[in-house]
This record gives sequence, C-alpha cells and structure tokens, in this order.
Amino acid sequence: EDGLPSGGGDTLDDRHLRGAQANAIMDVIEEGLTLGKDDLRLPPTGDVDRELRPAVTLVSAWISQLSRQLQIDTMLVATRNDVEALLRGDENARLTQGWRADVVGQDIRRLVEGPRKGRSDLRGSGSRVKDPRLSPRQRQVLEHIRVGRTNKEIAARLGVSVATVNKHVHEVLSVLGVRNRTQAAAALASEEDD
Repeated sequence: EDGLPSGGGDTLDDRHLRGAQANAIMDVIEEGLTLGKDDLRLPPTGDVDRELRPAVTLVSAWISQLSRQLQIDTMLVATRNDVEALLRGDENARLTQGWRADVVGQDIRRLVEGPRKGRSDLRGSGSRVKDPRLSPRQRQVLEHIRVGRTNKEIAARLGVSVATVNKHVHEVLSVLGVRNRTQAAAALASEEDD
C-alpha cells in the first residue's frame, strides 16, 4: 500500500523506524522507488590495494559489531563493497555522505590514514590524557568525554557495554576528584594548559 516491501525478510522492524537515521533510510528508499530502470546502477567493481584487504576485513567485522550495538541491520550501515568504495576514493561512496559518514565513514578514514601529528587517537596510545592514575581504558573514556560523546556513543566506539562505560566514567570522576563530566573535561583542559 505504501510502496514499501512487505512480507518475509523484506520488512523493516521497529528499531529501523525511529529517529533521524530512520528518516534518512526512508528518504533513500522513497528516492529509489522513483528511479527508472535506466537510472539504477550497480556500484563499481574494482579491487582495493592488496595492502588494504586485511583492513577491509577488520573494518567489516567492526561494522557488524557496531551495528549490533546500535541495533541497526549491518547491511543498512555498510557492506563490504561500501568499505571498498570508500577506501578506493569513489566519488559517490555511500560512506562519505549523510548519517553513514557520521556513524562509520569518518572513523574508517582516520583508521586507514593512521595517526596524524597533533590529532588525538581515541583508541589508546595517542590519547591526550596522560594522568598516570587512570588505566588506559579510563584514559580512552575520558578522551571521549572531552569531545562530548555520550556513554552510549562511547560504548559503541569502544565495543563495550554502556554499563561498562558507566563504571569507567564513575571511576574517572572519582580519580579526578570531580562531580560530573563537564568538570572532568575542564580538568583535562587545565592539565593540557600546564
């Protein structure tokens, strides 16, 4: 009735029908339904550098894990072809635009490009957080707090549960002797100024 697929495995369940991501998905579906057969095209098929093949496999596994945590079907987030298109630098790669770029595209690019001078590596060793009283994971969590991420976002990026992040945040606040995330970020800023 509404032009969307129905029945069997072709339906979207409720978790795909909420929020800004759902609106973006529905916009793409509606746009696709208006295209004629001549307008439809398959993504380019070209291989990525041999050196990047292991990265494609690891990134694909990371996307699967992230999708489970965000409760979004992996195929809606990114396919292996999407990752390869991004790494090849295809002009219209799905991971360079919209919510997909925000959720995974930018992180994939940073991962493949590697750490750059002056840029914080939020995965550990390059963290700006140097406080020896904090564990490496607590430093990561504090760095994510510094850039304004929620506990749910931190959990998704680190591949841990929100409860684990909550525990780390509590420990970070305790070690720093502050009451909230804003004070923790401010303490980090003042530490950097010293």
